[in-house]
Amino acid sequence: MMMLAFASKGPVDDFLRANPWVVPVFVVLWVWLIMNFAAWLSGWSQLASRYPANGPFEGTKWRFQSAMTRYMTHYNNCLTFGANAQGLYISMLVLFRPGHPPILAPWSDITLEAKQRWWMPGYELRFQQCPGISMWVRQELGDKIRRASQETAGIRLAPQVG
Repeated sequence: MMMLAFASKGPVDDFLRANPWVVPVFVVLWVWLIMNFAAWLSGWSQLASRYPANGPFEGTKWRFQSAMTRYMTHYNNCLTFGANAQGLYISMLVLFRPGHPPILAPWSDITLEAKQRWWMPGYELRFQQCPGISMWVRQELGDKIRRASQETAGIRLAPQVG
């Protein structure tokens, strides 16, 4: 009869067996680091510092939305956009929120321009206090933002190009 034995393969295995908490802590720290780097790279951290959302958001929300920011940073199906009289609200799913606090930008600071990316029609959002940062959204979401802004506060629309 053959018996299987799990023998130690070295000091790393011994350490991990004695400290099973190390791997989950490492994974959490790694995710935190990656998310904070993405926030810096995309410009989210700069937007959040200029346009912090203080308190819970009350208004229309569109969940599981996508956007593309600078340096081709993609946020796919993990964003919530919202609109009310104060402005445009943008937040990240809680699981991916490290480094991405919610944003509430006033309508007076937002410019919305119809812009096509590759073959996809959409809109580019620009923020007055962060001129180097833009956010591209698909046409369906951009249309919702456009309608909401016109109903609540009157967004500045860039002239149509073309």
